[in-house]
Amino acid sequence: MTAAVPARPTHPHPSAIERIPNAATIHEAGHTVVCFVLYGEHVVKGLALCDEAQPGIPTYSLMPVPISCRPPAGVPRRGTPAPVSVDGIVDAYGVMTYAGLAAESLFAANGEARRARPAPPDLEMEPPFVRERAIADRTELQRLAALVGAERHSTHFYREYWEESLRLLRANWDAVDELSELLAEHRSLNGERVDELLRRHCPL
Repeated sequence: MTAAVPARPTHPHPSAIERIPNAATIHEAGHTVVCFVLYGEHVVKGLALCDEAQPGIPTYSLMPVPISCRPPAGVPRRGTPAPVSVDGIVDAYGVMTYAGLAAESLFAANGEARRARPAPPDLEMEPPFVRERAIADRTELQRLAALVGAERHSTHFYREYWEESLRLLRANWDAVDELSELLAEHRSLNGERVDELLRRHCPL
């Protein structure tokens, strides 16, 4: 009679763990999906997971002009007044900035809870890596706003940005999920691949 062979404990290989979507990949996917919805395609240069907190996502323009602030299609820019003020451009960037942490909050919820309205985060109570990402994003918002003569303080919580980013993320969560999975698998994605994926989920 053969003795039963004890089952080996099954632990995923570290490289496999890295390929599982997590808060970091969801954070970057949240930024990127909201960026695509607000700004359209050919804006994101690419995505890459970094060991240290990086503000926002790399874009071709330092502060892109959102679709809502552009002249209608077919109308030349010259002589056409901008539909909104500089504040409108900064506010769109603010929504994109807050989308990373908002995506993390939605990711932490499940099913029906995801449809609820997550409370604004208390950064003092968050893990260090979450706090670092949020502070990096808000500091970058303050810096870029100052470049165009607007004030957005990194220490102030802009509830309207939080609420709008939650709304856009819920409406496009399938895109966040798929982009996060792809980023977890490949660690980096170029802008063309990002646009190709998001065109399927978020038609402009």
